[in-house]
Amino acid sequence: MPAAPPTRRLPPPALRRAAGGALRHPAAYLDRALAPRPYLHPVTTLSGTPVTELAPDDHPHHLGAGVAVPDVAGRNFWGGRTFVRDQGPTELDNHGVQHHRGFKLCDPDGFVEDIDWTADGEVLLRERRTVAAVELSTSAWALDFTFSLTNATGGELSLGSPATNGRPGAAYGGFFWRAPKADAPPRVFTPEAEGEEAAHAARADWLALAGDGWTLVFAGATAQTRRDPWFVRAAAYPGVGSSLAARDRVPIAPRRRARTPRRHRRRRRHPGPGRGGDLDPQGGDGVRAGVAGACDLGDLGDGTYRNPVLAADWSDPDVLRVGDDFYLTASSFGRSPGLPLLHSGDLVNWTLIGHALDRLEPAEAFAVPRHDCGVWAPSLRHHDGRYWIFWGDPDHGVYQINAPRIRGPWTRPHLLKPGKGLIDPCPLWDEESGAAYLVHAWAKSRSGVKNLITGHRMTPDGRELLDEGRVLIDGDRLPGWFTIEGPKLYRHDGWFWIFAPAGGVATGWQGAFRSRAFHGPYEERVVLQQGGTDVNGPHQGGWVRTAAGEDWFLHFQQRGAYGRVVHLQPMRWGADGWPVLGDDGAPVDVHRKPDLPPQPPSAPATNDDFPGGRHGPQWQWAANPRTGWTTSHAGDGLRLTCRTHHARRRPARPAAHAHPAAAPAAVFRRRRAASGRRSAARRGRVGGARRRVRVGGSGAGRGRGGPPGAPVRRSGRGGRAGRRAAAPGTARHARQRVEITEGARCRFHADTGDGYRPTGAPEFTATPWRWVGALLGLFAAAPAGEEPTGTALFTQFRITHRTLTTPREESRR
Repeated sequence: MPAAPPTRRLPPPALRRAAGGALRHPAAYLDRALAPRPYLHPVTTLSGTPVTELAPDDHPHHLGAGVAVPDVAGRNFWGGRTFVRDQGPTELDNHGVQHHRGFKLCDPDGFVEDIDWTADGEVLLRERRTVAAVELSTSAWALDFTFSLTNATGGELSLGSPATNGRPGAAYGGFFWRAPKADAPPRVFTPEAEGEEAAHAARADWLALAGDGWTLVFAGATAQTRRDPWFVRAAAYPGVGSSLAARDRVPIAPRRRARTPRRHRRRRRHPGPGRGGDLDPQGGDGVRAGVAGACDLGDLGDGTYRNPVLAADWSDPDVLRVGDDFYLTASSFGRSPGLPLLHSGDLVNWTLIGHALDRLEPAEAFAVPRHDCGVWAPSLRHHDGRYWIFWGDPDHGVYQINAPRIRGPWTRPHLLKPGKGLIDPCPLWDEESGAAYLVHAWAKSRSGVKNLITGHRMTPDGRELLDEGRVLIDGDRLPGWFTIEGPKLYRHDGWFWIFAPAGGVATGWQGAFRSRAFHGPYEERVVLQQGGTDVNGPHQGGWVRTAAGEDWFLHFQQRGAYGRVVHLQPMRWGADGWPVLGDDGAPVDVHRKPDLPPQPPSAPATNDDFPGGRHGPQWQWAANPRTGWTTSHAGDGLRLTCRTHHARRRPARPAAHAHPAAAPAAVFRRRRAASGRRSAARRGRVGGARRRVRVGGSGAGRGRGGPPGAPVRRSGRGGRAGRRAAAPGTARHARQRVEITEGARCRFHADTGDGYRPTGAPEFTATPWRWVGALLGLFAAAPAGEEPTGTALFTQFRITHRTLTTPREESRR
């Protein structure tokens, strides 16, 4: 599977040269005698020198870098011949296959993959594999490779090697890296030994393989892994691996997990045998792996997808096709910049390409945080060679902007219809008549009415309405229908169609309304509802048709603290002319992907190293940003100015937010105090919504800030649930981590130089703020009356699957 590389401050040309299309899932096309399995190839240096080899003549079953075991309960998952006691290498029909099940996580650093080890139609092992790229310097890169094997059978199972079957010195099995063969064998050395004979079967913290213009250094990430002897070859062929079963077979009880080996490979200059110490670059380029750069959690990699296709808070999505490209926008509420713009080539894999709204208007209304105001339920359309976005601001009215290209420049917001409670607008330019229309819903919190859809005639330029508006749909007159909102207006087969949800976000359904005339009367039908699935209240979204004529519908599902995740439903038109969504009206879980050209797995970015002092497009401010919130500088890292936070006046202060993933995760952040005259300047992370988090600083919740360095949890109902001091507030360098487990339970840890330790803040459950999911963010605050107090420099932000927690932490120590 061709895939883009992880991207971390490398020049794009070097990145492309280094990566190639490394991640492969070859079970469908490799000879079974090779024990087909996922592998990485080509892995190269930054200048393009290959450091892996695929299916060489001497050992065709050597497949780049991956995991292989020669004996799993008598089945060969290594490939080639099987070593049989008292017989030697023997050709047997006993080869297993590793089948890729799907990605659990992929981001710009790597991926988490699930793999089934099968033989004779039975799954013997289930593997969880984690691969992540790490920058070491401008010329050196590393690859963290972690895997665990779980017995999937109902009985005992063990792993063996040729060594356990009677062949001394052949204890290979586990992680294995096949390097390219050259005229001269590579040099082999460890901290204490030099040469293949001395290094093979030795136990050492690291082992290096140095060829012409490249060096690979392999290191165990944990003490347990470093106790494994190394398997190394240089003269016959260049290869390095672990020895899971060095002397005895390794038993795995039913449903139990084998040891998780971890290898951290880097390219650096060696200090020479017996000298120990750190490894420094030695000319040439650093080694790295060209692994998948981004994989949407929904893409299963086998032509199918699993919902949600966007597993984060992308509320009230609308979708549009222009040519072969699909675009999506969503509610951004009071955050700036607003109106996110996502792009896809297959409706499953999405990337965030920017925002359409630089600042919210009126500007004075959004000078302070207003988390559930601002941009509600936008509609995205293409007409007359321009892109158009209409949205409702419940306090000000209906706005529109437009642009010649999706990336802009976008016009300034135009207030098309002022008023309170005007939400969820959608335009339609009728190609049959040339007329233009607008529909919108109502927010009872501002207008006193709801359950209505109002329609207007509009000028084709989208700048004026031509009438006072008429009620097109009155839900109070429809038995069983309540809270009709979020209308999307279409023209199809001679009908005006309004797709609109009803019944409430958490428990409602998706409705469709049709009429021969714009002003009605409209017929109604429920076209998507929960049924026997776990997709509660399938809600508001948009219909899109591919160039090949397939129909699809994107909508959201309310997931509490995780926000509103996006699902993709197949859609067809029934014999009676009504749309049929999902599986005969019920949401699908797994389904074939749209019939569109294959796309590399991708997802909106979450991680950031803030290259050049700039943050990525995934970050938004809690209000319109002010001059001085950030400080420009020549290096990397986001530098926020520490500002005073007065809770009663609620002034805005530097606080940037990002979307968390709708799954258990671990969030890592590195920061240091860049400058300042007082140690009381506070830096930290904030969690969005009703329950806000402060780590080492003032948070976004209600009430006054605590003392410097005091992590605080705010209660969901305006009370303080508890506060306890953790790391000293004077620490100039720190790493912070929040572990988010099932049910959005959050635990905080900090590392100020002596490893991660609990901060002392009690575990709590993140909760949403009305219709806005919990957010993760960074902030910089100063004690009242004492600014300016300096800046906080954030150098790294990571959101990763919880299984990455230990390996990533250990591999970087």
